[in-house]
Amino acid sequence: MPQPLPATEAALLVRTGFADDAGWESILTDVFEPEEDSGLGMQAGVHPLSDPQYAGCTLAEVLALVPAAYPHTFLFVVDDVALREFRHPLLVVDLRPPERGRRFRCVPEAVRTIEANLFTDNLGFDELAAGADADGVYRDY
Repeated sequence: MPQPLPATEAALLVRTGFADDAGWESILTDVFEPEEDSGLGMQAGVHPLSDPQYAGCTLAEVLALVPAAYPHTFLFVVDDVALREFRHPLLVVDLRPPERGRRFRCVPEAVRTIEANLFTDNLGFDELAAGADADGVYRDY
């Protein structure tokens, strides 16, 4: 059994898919690309975690590994689907009871918007999930 996830200062971006290292690197590049539209150059405030002990973990297993001391209400997961699919749709996972485990997908470029809104409570999980397209992926356009 993998070790519990760390309680990090920034929300976690947990890698559970290990079939494509180039895909992981592409996701990181897109996640941390500074936003330029506002002129502020904002970046995503997430902590990437790429540890083979989490390889192949299901969402239920990831949820079981979140420690009580984890200070965030959400996390991101890079699973095999994210690595395999076009535009790398990551999982955004709600950690708040009673809805713990709710999720939607987002493109890596949207992580900065989602993280900022959830961190500041500017928008809730429901509002962001409702912004996903018909295919269930939030694109932040």
